[in-house]
Amino acid sequence: MDDLRRYYQVLQVSPGASRSTIRAAYRRLAKQYHPDRGGSPGQMVLLNEAYSVLMRSETPLPHEDSSHVTGQPVEESTSADGPIKSRRVQSWVRLGARAIDTLFEFLVGLLSLYLAFSLLLPEGLHQDTARLLLAHSPLRLLGLYLLLWSYLVTAAILLESLLLSAWGSTPGRRLLNTEIFDLIQSRTTFGRALRRSLSVWACGLGLGLPVLTPFTLLASYRRLTRRGATRWDEAGGFFVVCPGLKACRVLASILVLLLLLSALHLLSGYLQGLWW
Repeated sequence: MDDLRRYYQVLQVSPGASRSTIRAAYRRLAKQYHPDRGGSPGQMVLLNEAYSVLMRSETPLPHEDSSHVTGQPVEESTSADGPIKSRRVQSWVRLGARAIDTLFEFLVGLLSLYLAFSLLLPEGLHQDTARLLLAHSPLRLLGLYLLLWSYLVTAAILLESLLLSAWGSTPGRRLLNTEIFDLIQSRTTFGRALRRSLSVWACGLGLGLPVLTPFTLLASYRRLTRRGATRWDEAGGFFVVCPGLKACRVLASILVLLLLLSALHLLSGYLQGLWW
């Protein structure tokens, strides 16, 4: 009980405050104490710990007058193990959310291609076009795959930017209870979301190219575990936090991943049937 009371004091809210009040207080204090704005990693660790515990708490304290704690500075966390454990958990949660979002965005991109080829082009025209492109030239086949990959990556970037600006989240992040806070604006614009998505695909995913992706993922993971934030979040003024994750969400995420993989495999077969 005393620990809960302390966490309410850290976020400068009354005991028993609603989740929306806690979220608003966290956003305000994160802007104030973020390392890029003169704060320290220890202060952010304590804010993250308080936010995570209070958002998971099922039995909030009765409402009390907490005007005496408002405005008090946030002290740095003195825990040696807490930050490292929290960042490790956040890293695999973020990777899982990214995997779900990428598969979902690729599925939407492939579905748009399927609809375009099956509904807009005359019957038989797509097979004739494919034979013309691939005849006597393996390089044309490679070029076609690169063109398809470029389309899917572009669709993923645009769709994620649209979801972040309109919805404030993405399916994978909602499923794994991961929140993105914009430290500069109260509502993320499409332009800011687009710049973040471009940076994610360039610096974190290596544009999805097999020769680059393992190295960019490893570099991003090491930076996240050491600094608690990725390069694109630090540069763009974003902060990502996972208030808590229950086992049912993990199981649901695994199921969604399998369903998305199955749907992608099925849709890819339909597209191959249209072209060949």
